Amino acid sequence: MSRLLPELAQLERLIEHPALRHRVLTTVDDLPLYELELGQADGIVPTVVLVGGIHGNERIGSQILLAWLEHLLGRLAWDSQLNALLEQVRVVFLPMVNITGLHQGTRC
Repeated sequence: MSRLLPELAQLERLIEHPALRHRVLTTVDDLPLYELELGQADGIVPTVVLVGGIHGNERIGSQILLAWLEHLLGRLAWDSQLNALLEQVRVVFLPMVNITGLHQGTRC
């Protein structure tokens, strides 16, 4: 499955990071629809939701979200300002919302 979708393989590597929370919202055609969270988990905080992969034939949105998430995870080791910000906000990533469309390379 992951071999057919390089974005899914990248996502599955990223979810191993200890700062990242993840869950599978559902599966469609045996493909997982992941939700990823970074930042504050408890309480009501400002939340940004970033969605990619809406049109399966336009892979760039998913690739950009995954690249940015990978960048943020790398910064956590040294960026104290980012760590302080993430104590006050939550960022939710849905990088492949149309997982079937991405898999089939179709818009719908």
